[in-house]
Amino acid sequence: QRWGYGKCCGKNLELRGDMISSMRGPASTLLSKLWMPVALERKWGEGAEELRCVEHAVRRGDGRRSTMERFANLLMAWGRLEEAKAVRLKQLRRERTWKKGMLGLAAIHWEARAYEAALSTFEQVVEVFPDDFHVLIERAKHTGLAGHPFEAERMFEDLARRFPQNTTEWLVAKAQVLHFEQRRAEAMALLEEAVARTGGS
Repeated sequence: QRWGYGKCCGKNLELRGDMISSMRGPASTLLSKLWMPVALERKWGEGAEELRCVEHAVRRGDGRRSTMERFANLLMAWGRLEEAKAVRLKQLRRERTWKKGMLGLAAIHWEARAYEAALSTFEQVVEVFPDDFHVLIERAKHTGLAGHPFEAERMFEDLARRFPQNTTEWLVAKAQVLHFEQRRAEAMALLEEAVARTGGS
């Protein structure tokens, strides 16, 4: 079964909470540290007011990258995905190779459950940033979560070969995919390996 696993998807938070709660000791600590929350938490009241203020600034002509970035993120957090996508696309017409903007567009596709469009966008980011570890790990993780385990496995193997110094990070990312696939024993084994590599006990 596929369901949204994007930047502000409730199911993502459920999976993250379920996975952390199923771990014990150093593995749970490591997972909490390295599996950074990918949700934009919706803060009722304060968040709504911030969105109104940023939207007002944009309508008055504030086109700064930082303002548009925040605007897109807030729109996405509040479920206004088509508007968020329009903001991202407008940004990318100005700066076609802006990494954060490209990843933001992928996140919007993912949140809209347009998984293949999200993966296509990740591929475009990789074309521009072929040696960026964090871009590559996001592509691998989302490829697995989108239901392409063999492709994801190949990508993780490539990460292990090219970035031996980042072993802990890709082990945690791969564990997320395995947990999502209900392969929890294997996920736990990877986390225990990651703990061992960090000197945990």
